Amino acid sequence: MTIGSFLSLFDPAYAPYVWLCTKVYLSLALIIYFVWSFRSNKYIGFATFILLANFSSYLELAAWQFHSVLNMLLLLFLIASSKKHSAVLMGLWYGLSMLIKPIGLLFLPLLIFKGRWKAVGIGVGLFVLATLIFLYQGIGTYYTNNLQTNLSLSGTLGPNQIITLSAWLHYNTHWPDFVYQAIQYFALLCIVGWGLLSKVSIPKAAFLMVAYYLCFYEQVFEYQWSTLAYVLAICVLICPEFQTKRSLFCILLTCLPSCFLLLNLLHIDVTNMGDLGMIPGRRRGIGWSSAKWCHFSS
Repeated sequence: MTIGSFLSLFDPAYAPYVWLCTKVYLSLALIIYFVWSFRSNKYIGFATFILLANFSSYLELAAWQFHSVLNMLLLLFLIASSKKHSAVLMGLWYGLSMLIKPIGLLFLPLLIFKGRWKAVGIGVGLFVLATLIFLYQGIGTYYTNNLQTNLSLSGTLGPNQIITLSAWLHYNTHWPDFVYQAIQYFALLCIVGWGLLSKVSIPKAAFLMVAYYLCFYEQVFEYQWSTLAYVLAICVLICPEFQTKRSLFCILLTCLPSCFLLLNLLHIDVTNMGDLGMIPGRRRGIGWSSAKWCHFSS
């Protein structure tokens, strides 16, 4: 409502461009703050490059989406965590990020076991309060119903641009449903259990939580992979495991465009949908094999 009310002040033909420019300036301001916060770190140049060179981030800008707001709030949350800022500030960024998309709910066990009780209380409290307000007279049922539907499904619904490990498994194998669910829940259990270890920092665990979301959430579009850049930027600065030559090379690969760019250039199973842009087809042989390529290249 906050962003939509602001954009409603402009002509509908120009409002998307107002939003695009707003996101660009906000992103640049955040990157400046990020650089200033870690200015003495030897890897700050590389981390900033990852933020500026990520192809999915520019795709998100071109798509006029709101996902970049989630990325910015997650980065502010991780900065507050790494710099040991006040729990109030940390909880505020955490709660606001969940108002965009509730990915932060995956962080709950991690934050609780790491002793961030106050931040959890503020963040979850803000999220629950906003949700309850909009459930009054059914105003927000679209949100809750859509969330429940996406959590109950596993890689079988959604348009053809959804590129997840779960989708690739469903469309390239013929296993019983319980096998796919077992893979997903086992991965989640391992990530949560590992993240609870005292030696594992919050940014490192958050990286794996985001990777889990990108691999298994029901509707992940190409531009949503931009979240990796914002989490990796923090991990490069404070986690030695992300500073090896092999890790830095793999992190650079996440900046590259997905296979859909090549399919578009070669006109392979791509249709011009007008306002929706160039949309890959649903052909199983090429479409889902390319999804596999995208995952492994990322």
